[in-house]
Amino acid sequence: MKRFLILLTFAAATLLSGRENPFMPSSSLPEPEPVTAVEAPVAPEPSASTAASQTVNFQQARFLFTEGNVRIESRDRLAKHFVIREPTRIILDFEAKTDFPTRKRALDVAPFSEIRMGTHPGYYRAVIELTRAADYTIEPSKYGYTLILK
Repeated sequence: MKRFLILLTFAAATLLSGRENPFMPSSSLPEPEPVTAVEAPVAPEPSASTAASQTVNFQQARFLFTEGNVRIESRDRLAKHFVIREPTRIILDFEAKTDFPTRKRALDVAPFSEIRMGTHPGYYRAVIELTRAADYTIEPSKYGYTLILK
């Protein structure tokens, strides 16, 4: 048994000594080339012709505002929508049994001024305030709905 252990120790040492140590530099490997810094191109500043946009993420839905329309990304079904005049507000009710605190965000994209969202029993409501009176249409889209001002 003693001879077997000695033989096993010798065989393991022989096998391990033939392996290269990954932590020690090897003379057979080529020298690495020095890394040179490459300057990244700078994105041009947005011009006056670029349309303003703003994204608002709430728990149940995401709203992408651009001039004249809103892309609404939500998995929930739009149950009803309507307008309240003076001040002009578009009300969107989505079917969902959820609970979250009411949220509000100011908007910098004309003619939208603010969005609020809160829960009610069996649905949640998004209220989009406008700076001027406007009619709208709502069309289904791939990830939810698109609200288009007329």
